[in-house]
Amino acid sequence: MNVKRGIAEFIAKMSYKEAERSANTTCVFFHGQPKMPQCVHKLRKEKNKRWLREL
Repeated sequence: MNVKRGIAEFIAKMSYKEAERSANTTCVFFHGQPKMPQCVHKLRKEKNKRWLREL
């Protein structure tokens, strides 16, 4: 296995999991929160559950 490719895949998986976790948690500070990118916003559990029910 190519070491560079393995490291890149690991970083990609960890980045995805962190974005998913960030989308499903709330921040206690309401002032000054940056707007969530649309691609991360799609990872929210509630929206995914609603989408699955529609199938």
